[in-house]
Amino acid sequence: MDVKFPEAPPPQGSSLFQTALIYAEANQVGSTGKVTLSSSDGECVVNSQGGVGVMGQFGDITKTKLEPDRWTRVVISVQCVSGAKGHLKTWVNSIPAATVESEAVNDSSRFVVDPENLYLFSSKSNAMVGGVHIRTLRVQAKPSTNDEVIADRALDKIMPMYNEARRAEIREQRKHLSLASLFPNPRPVWMTPALTGTVGDAHLEGTEYEGSSILAWTYKVMNWVFKESFVNMDQGGAYYNGLSDQSRVALSDVGHVLEKSTGIIHQILRLTQYQNNSQFLSFLRKLKSYLGDLDTGETMLLPVMVEGKDLLILLTRTTETAFRFVVINTDPTAGLKYHDSKAKPPRIQY
Repeated sequence: MDVKFPEAPPPQGSSLFQTALIYAEANQVGSTGKVTLSSSDGECVVNSQGGVGVMGQFGDITKTKLEPDRWTRVVISVQCVSGAKGHLKTWVNSIPAATVESEAVNDSSRFVVDPENLYLFSSKSNAMVGGVHIRTLRVQAKPSTNDEVIADRALDKIMPMYNEARRAEIREQRKHLSLASLFPNPRPVWMTPALTGTVGDAHLEGTEYEGSSILAWTYKVMNWVFKESFVNMDQGGAYYNGLSDQSRVALSDVGHVLEKSTGIIHQILRLTQYQNNSQFLSFLRKLKSYLGDLDTGETMLLPVMVEGKDLLILLTRTTETAFRFVVINTDPTAGLKYHDSKAKPPRIQY
């Protein structure tokens, strides 16, 4: 398909297609034989950074990604198998993007493509629908190889004209670091809690920040810097050239997790600023909504405070009805109180 997104997709991403509005998933717990009726965010998604994939895997965005307001060719190949791992592969402008191998991609799963029941840009989440222009769409009855994608890169394609001067101007603007994008009314960095996320806690004693949570502000600054490091990777800003292809794919997926967690981090920031019952109930409602919208295979970070200490929970939805939790302590000394531990040189294991 040849598509153009006038603006960058939202934090949840934008769905490219669904194979069914409702699908049945076998219950893996026990042997009751019951099935659960579910709906998905989409069988293939463009995330907020321009990666194209699903289940938390969106490829190496330092090599190829979908850019806003630019016509882009996206190829999606699905090979469903029985009793083994199938795969879903994506290409952006004929460059390999994500490779998703999973037993969930089988011949009775939601990934089976039926041209007579194909829902373009459809999703169970309204935020992931719309805002896309489409020029060409082609569906074929077999999976594609990399050689075939390259050979067909000009098939059915209408070459558009771009305003290259305007794009170059925008790229030049993005090279300059500024915290202005984090604030509706920018203030000097030394007047904001973001400074604590930059310099650490060496100078916090005796100030209003001592003993308070700076996790949300630290996250906002780190996520912003992380995103900026991926800008203009093809124009000399290659911070990650020394990494292997596999490591850069993993790094791109980390960026997706950070961006997907932005909403709940913002809510915890409001909760720490306005500590009252109504704000707490609002936070719980938003948390329930974020957890319900998390698709199978997706991961997000949840902020937690225990006895005044910041913790993070790395949450992954493994199936429609199960999650995996990983607790991350931001203070290794305080963390000893919450876990059985033993010393084992050269490190401490929890």
